[in-house]
Amino acid sequence: MTTRLVASLFAVLTLGSTVLVACEDDSPAPAVKADAGASSSSSSSSSSSSSSSGGADAGSDAAKSVCPVAPVSSKDLDPYYRPGAPAQAGACTPAEIASIRAVTSLTDVIDAIHATSAACQACAITEDGDAATAWAPVVAKVTTPLGPQRRENFGACVGAKAGDAACGEVYQKALECYRFACDRCPAADKAACVTDVDQGACSDLSDALAPKCPSATLKRATGACGTKISDHVAAHCG
Repeated sequence: MTTRLVASLFAVLTLGSTVLVACEDDSPAPAVKADAGASSSSSSSSSSSSSSSGGADAGSDAAKSVCPVAPVSSKDLDPYYRPGAPAQAGACTPAEIASIRAVTSLTDVIDAIHATSAACQACAITEDGDAATAWAPVVAKVTTPLGPQRRENFGACVGAKAGDAACGEVYQKALECYRFACDRCPAADKAACVTDVDQGACSDLSDALAPKCPSATLKRATGACGTKISDHVAAHCG
């Protein structure tokens, strides 16, 4: 069976937003689902954009009409991805990591990082995602087709821990694809949407996980990086 990254915790997709004027929740990154034929059992990252979902009535026909979206290619997701910046063990002190882990929303995580040393900030956050050729686990601002956004770059830690940037890339893009495809779904339909697009709109990216992120490698990397963006910062920079 092809290794698939399936986000069954649909509530994650309803939390917060990545638009600069809004706050974001520190939602979990997903684990791995190894059997494409089994029921989905992992979880997705957050950062659903309020500019694409916030204005729609969750029960409206307009919201349902775009659930799920048309097939999504890896190229469609390029604005949401850069290669991960190198990990820097010890860049953040234990006290700095504790302060980052003490908060939950992405906005508060960014504020906590900004209160740390220059060395910690250099590892943990990319301030200008447009100018940077590599992204830290947290991106303070990047221009996307949906406007300026804050982003979590779960692929940075995963690529570093896997020892292969290509694994981090396909992992991050798979997460973005699930969000891209299901962001406008009514909350009650998100879980079903994610299962559907894993075998439809996002199947190319799901299928790419097996050759680029072998199951054992991906499990090891995601285990080391943790489930929340603050965990990823700690693993990447602590």
